[in-house]
Amino acid sequence: MARYDDLNTGAIAYSVVAGSVLLLLIIIAVKALCNGMIETEEENKLAKSHYETSDAEITRQRQLMAAYDKIVTEQTDENGKPIKVERYVIPIDQAREIVLHEMATPGT
Repeated sequence: MARYDDLNTGAIAYSVVAGSVLLLLIIIAVKALCNGMIETEEENKLAKSHYETSDAEITRQRQLMAAYDKIVTEQTDENGKPIKVERYVIPIDQAREIVLHEMATPGT
């Protein structure tokens, strides 16, 4: 026979299980929210990042590929005498067209 000071163990067990499940769902939701925020922040950092040294080098190389130039270098001939070698640089697009044209013409 139940007395007035007996604990309702069924209600306590139900409360503990329901509270545990609710707490677990809240933890999972907060973890998912934090992961989403971290990924968004990393994407923003990557999108806005600037690598000044490498960007300047890439710009310099692109300018070299798109320009006409004359390069003079010193080399040694078979006798060991220093000689000046002149080379002409043309834009890479024009060089590509010349090579394709030469490959397309038969007998070259």
